[in-house]
Amino acid sequence: MMKNFRWYIAGLLCLATIINYVDRQAWSITTPIISNVIKLSFSKSDLDKAKSDAIELIYSSDDFKNLDEAKVKEIVDSEFEKQLNQLKEHKIPKDEDLKKLSAAEKTCYDLVKKAMDGRVKALIMIVMIAFEIGYILGPTPLGWFLDRIGTRKGYPFTMAFWSLAGIITVWALQIGNIIDRFFHLTTIPIIAGFALCRFILGLGESGNWPAAIKTIGEWFPTKERAFAIGIFNSGSSVGAFIAPFVIKALIDADKNIWQPPFIVAGLFGFVWILAWLYLYYAPEKHPKLTKEEYEYIVSDRPKVFPENEMKPLPWYEGLKYRQVRGVLLSRFCAENLWKFSMYWLPLYLTQSRGVDINKMFFFVAAAAISSEFGNLVGGWMSSYFIKIGWSINKSRKSVMIPCGIIMIFALLVPYVSLALAILIMCLVTFCYQAWSVNMQTIPADVVPHRALGATAGLAHITAGLAGLLTNTVSGLLDFSAAFIFLGIAAALALFFLIFAVGKIDPEEKVEG
Repeated sequence: MMKNFRWYIAGLLCLATIINYVDRQAWSITTPIISNVIKLSFSKSDLDKAKSDAIELIYSSDDFKNLDEAKVKEIVDSEFEKQLNQLKEHKIPKDEDLKKLSAAEKTCYDLVKKAMDGRVKALIMIVMIAFEIGYILGPTPLGWFLDRIGTRKGYPFTMAFWSLAGIITVWALQIGNIIDRFFHLTTIPIIAGFALCRFILGLGESGNWPAAIKTIGEWFPTKERAFAIGIFNSGSSVGAFIAPFVIKALIDADKNIWQPPFIVAGLFGFVWILAWLYLYYAPEKHPKLTKEEYEYIVSDRPKVFPENEMKPLPWYEGLKYRQVRGVLLSRFCAENLWKFSMYWLPLYLTQSRGVDINKMFFFVAAAAISSEFGNLVGGWMSSYFIKIGWSINKSRKSVMIPCGIIMIFALLVPYVSLALAILIMCLVTFCYQAWSVNMQTIPADVVPHRALGATAGLAHITAGLAGLLTNTVSGLLDFSAAFIFLGIAAALALFFLIFAVGKIDPEEKVEG
C-alpha cells in the first residue's frame, strides 16, 4: 500500500512558499512604521530636500500666500522640529488631536508631513529596487547550484539564505554604518543596510520556485504535477493573506517596534529546514518509500530522452514566437498592478489615506484574498469554456479581456472614497490574478515543449523588470500619479493582448 509520501513533500513546498511570502510581506506591511524610523534617521541633505518641498507646497496654499520667504522658512523649520519630536516621543497625533488645530496649523501639519513622506518614499524605493534586482539575478545561479548539489541539500540552503537575510534586517542600521565606513555613502546608512538585506533576501527567495519545480519533477508523475504545482503555488496567496494578521500580532506601531516579524519568519524558515531534512530524500534513496509508490512516481518517466530534447536552449529561445513576445509585453504592463499591491499598498493607505495602521492590515488582507479568488475563478472559467467546446483563443480571452478592462479602473482610486478605493483595489487584484493565470498558460498553448523552460526564464525577468518600474514610479511620483500610471499600464496590457499576442492558436505556433 502506498504511503503517499509525495503529498507530504507537496505540503512542505506549500509551507515554504507561505514562509516566503510572510518574509517578503514583512517589509511592505511594516513600511508605515519603518518610515517613521527613516524620518528620525534623516541626513541633513534629506531634511533640506524635504524642507524645500514643504516650502513649495506652503507657498501654493491660500493660508500662507501673503507671508514672506523668511517667515515661511521659520514656520517650516518649527513644524519639522515639532513632528520629529513627536516621533521620538512616540506621540504621533491622532485624528481628535488634529481636529483641535486651527485651519492654518492643520494645513502646515499636512504639507510638512507630505513633504517628509515624499522623501521617505524616495528612500524606500531604493530598498524595494534592491530586492527586485536580487530577485531577477537569483534564479540562474541558484538553478545551476540546485542541479549541481541536488534538492535535498540545495533547497535548505536557499531557505537558510533568505531566512538569515530576513533576520539580519533588524540590524539594518548597524550594517549600514559598517558599509558607510568603507564606501562613504551618499544615502543614510539605515537605507543601505535595508537595501543590502533585501537584496540578499531577493536572491535567496528567487530560488524557491526553481527548487520547488525541480522537487515536483522528481517526486510526481506527469499526470499529478499540475495539481502538485497548484498546492505549492497556493502558498503564495495563503502567505499574502495571513501575513497582515501575523505581522499585526507581532508589531507595536505606537512604539515604532517593527523588528519581530522579520525574526519570527526567519526562525520558521530554519524550523522548516529541519522538517525538510527529516522528510526529504530523492525517491530513489528514500528509506520509507514503498516500492509501489516509487514505481508509481517513475511510471511515466521516459527511459531515453531524444537528442533534440536534451540539447540546451538559450534563454532567448521563446522570443522566436510572436505570441510569446506579445505575452511578455502584456505581462510587463499588467505586472505593475500586482507589484504595487504587494509593495506599496500599505504605505499608500497610511500616508495618503490616513488609515490607522491597525485598520490597514485588514484592507491589505482583503486585497490578498481577492487575488486568491481571482486565481481560482480565472483558471476555472477558461478551463470550463474549453471543456464545452470553445477554442483556446476564445476561452482565454473571454476571461482576460473583461479583467483587463476592469484593471484600468485603478486610475480612479485616488479620487473616490476610501471604501470605494478598497473595493476597486480588491477588484483589481482579483482581475489581475484571473488575467495572470490565463496569461501564464499562453506560452504552453503555443510554444513547443522544449522551449518552455527558456520562455519561463523570460517571464521571470519580465516580472522583475516590471517591479523595477513600479517601484521607481511609486517612489518618485506622488501616489495619485502612480495610480494614473497603473491605469495606463492596464490599458497597454489589454492592447498588447489583443494586437501583439493575437490569436492564441496551438496549430499556428507562429515564428518571426
